[in-house]
Amino acid sequence: MSLSFQVKLLRVLQEGEVRPVGSTRAVPVPVDVRVIAATHRDLEREVEAGRFREHLYYRIAIATLSMPPLRERGGDLVPIAQKLLQDIAGQVPQRRARAFAGNALAVQLSYPWPGNIRELRNETPGRWR
Repeated sequence: MSLSFQVKLLRVLQEGEVRPVGSTRAVPVPVDVRVIAATHRDLEREVEAGRFREHLYYRIAIATLSMPPLRERGGDLVPIAQKLLQDIAGQVPQRRARAFAGNALAVQLSYPWPGNIRELRNETPGRWR
């Protein structure tokens, strides 16, 4: 998010109003918003480096949740993979969800998954044969 957009977002959060683009009204429109944000970046480091506004960070970092990458959550991989398999199989009505073949789960557990769950979901079935 650009620094200029961060200023605009901070203003909306602090003042609780927006001025719609292209509006002919001189009066701002009141808004009541909540922000839920996710990032793979360390925002504290981004603040230190000057790439993220400190005031905005403290405005949105009311409650933070750290989610380790999938490769660090080996115990989560199998149930997530099985759920994704069921979901994908459910998109084709004439097929029922099948179990993973052979050593597919062992191979999945040994892979580092740099793309996390998105990569797991989009992985081609042929890779695990």
